[in-house]
Amino acid sequence: MFEFQDNHLCLKQGNRSIKLKDIAQQETNPFYLYDLDGMRDWYKLFKNSIPPQAGIFYAMKANNNFQVLKAFQEEGAGLDVVSGGEIALAKKMGFSPDKVIFSGVGKSKEEITMALQWGLLQINVESLEELKAIHLIAKSLNLTASIALRVNPNVDIESHPYIRTGRVDHKFGIDETQIPQILDFIKQNRNTLYLQGLSQHIGSQIFDLKSVLKAAQNLKSLYKNLLQEGFALKTLDLGGGLGVDYHTFGPDKDTLLLKKYGEMLKELFTDFSSHVLVEPGRFLTARFGMLCTRVEYVKKTPHKNFAIVNSGMHHFLRPALYQAIHQIFPLQINSKKETYDVVGTICETGDIFGKNITLPTLKAGDWLVLADTGAYGYVMSNNYNLQVPVKEIPFSKGTRLDSPSILSMVYEAKESHQNN
Repeated sequence: MFEFQDNHLCLKQGNRSIKLKDIAQQETNPFYLYDLDGMRDWYKLFKNSIPPQAGIFYAMKANNNFQVLKAFQEEGAGLDVVSGGEIALAKKMGFSPDKVIFSGVGKSKEEITMALQWGLLQINVESLEELKAIHLIAKSLNLTASIALRVNPNVDIESHPYIRTGRVDHKFGIDETQIPQILDFIKQNRNTLYLQGLSQHIGSQIFDLKSVLKAAQNLKSLYKNLLQEGFALKTLDLGGGLGVDYHTFGPDKDTLLLKKYGEMLKELFTDFSSHVLVEPGRFLTARFGMLCTRVEYVKKTPHKNFAIVNSGMHHFLRPALYQAIHQIFPLQINSKKETYDVVGTICETGDIFGKNITLPTLKAGDWLVLADTGAYGYVMSNNYNLQVPVKEIPFSKGTRLDSPSILSMVYEAKESHQNN
């Protein structure tokens, strides 16, 4: 976990406490720092909070660092993947196919083929058109596709518009009026399509569980109706979306939300014998990552103080894309303070990490961190302006670990698949 000790921001793992200042002194460029021990402990707490028949399928899109995936793999997690690249990486890392779910609204024929040939647990189907494509590919391969229907429950949540996914005007999921037609198609093609479950995902950054409960109740009701119709369903996939309160430092509020979520699921599925699936991503990793960046210049004007850092929206997109607020801390606290806009190096006015941030008086060469960036950080980074890529540095048991190139592993795995 990350905490301040004697005015120094530290990474505490077991009996070891490492000053982030000591890690930063070995670096020149920005880097993500991950607390793998914290992620493992948080995973275990999540697992112990949900019903025993519920399985965790980590949403890889939140953070696909090799060491992060390896840690969750060792803890027994499955994966929720959303692309052929993520399928290839899961296979390369040795995840069992029956521990992998394939989601996503625009699966290509190549990706569907990869999924069917590998034999993963289920493909979450988003539309009749996609279902027909799966049918044709399964038929050509002489295989039966295990599928789940992702139902759009038309349930809204209080969150940023870009991360709401459960309303009928969103691109995700199957409208309930189309379900009879889809069921008829499945009945007509039982040799190629096995309906084994139902799925949903209503969005991200959810704090009010009423919407989650309403959607889950509706899905459970539909599930029972389909069982009575003779469909041999096995899985009910609730998706993910639990929120992280980025305005607070530490997981206290997250712990309370997790407790309520676990109690809700246990009550809802007391009389339910099928396999419940949940797909947390951000909730498992966000708190356990820090983006560390060095102050390049301190620019003072009659109107503003700017701390211009050597990172930016190309390394961490959330503030620019979602107007997300992440706390910004110094590596060392002192008594003299000033107010700054912390801005990046990219040639865009929107490249701002934080406005009017009170920090110790800064000078060029000082390091800052953006807190809670263990999710949707590195995975959304890009090479805009041809800037230097950001590095990932995982720590476990007080030791720095190497992170192999994910892209190299994906390219190698996809090439191997194509050759076979």
